Amino acid sequence: MISGIFFSRFLPQEVPEPDVETTPLFSFETMREYIIPRQAFCNRYVTMICPDNKYRILGHPVCIYDEKYERNEFMFNFGIVIGVEVDKTPYEAVVRRLASTFTEMEIQNQYLSQEKTEGGRRSIAALLEIIKEDLNNYNECMIPVDDANTINMKLFPIYTTPPPIKSWHVPISKMKFASIIDDTWDLTMHSNIFSTTTA
Repeated sequence: MISGIFFSRFLPQEVPEPDVETTPLFSFETMREYIIPRQAFCNRYVTMICPDNKYRILGHPVCIYDEKYERNEFMFNFGIVIGVEVDKTPYEAVVRRLASTFTEMEIQNQYLSQEKTEGGRRSIAALLEIIKEDLNNYNECMIPVDDANTINMKLFPIYTTPPPIKSWHVPISKMKFASIIDDTWDLTMHSNIFSTTTA
């Protein structure tokens, strides 16, 4: 189950402060260097555990290079927060999908760098809340963002590889076994009779 989901971006001239409306799951200050993306972490899947060992943060920082941005680049991160006891494997695809989907939307119309809500466009915070609720309740989401984009994601369960099956692991019915012996015996007898007759 997803405990939290967030969007962060690098602001070149401002000191970032977390936008917290409720009690935070972990200390922002201790995890700041991993939440606010840096070049070293960009364009790769990143996982970390908070110092109190209660939550795991999964992220995929992205850096888009373009002259239209200040410093010719725009860096952002989408992250999912889950308990340390939760299997992180199914959520990796979701984090990667969030990063790739919003990267395309940023390239199309600067959805992240110039967040606006006019024209029926949902805010990023509203989208993330819907994504979290739908994934927790239904293991999938299909959310229209604007006229050109829809967010489609699904959580797939990860099953462990079953152990190898040996021949003695499969039970054989006594009735079936007896039938096989009888059929084999009958074939052997008929074969012997036929051989004796032709000789």
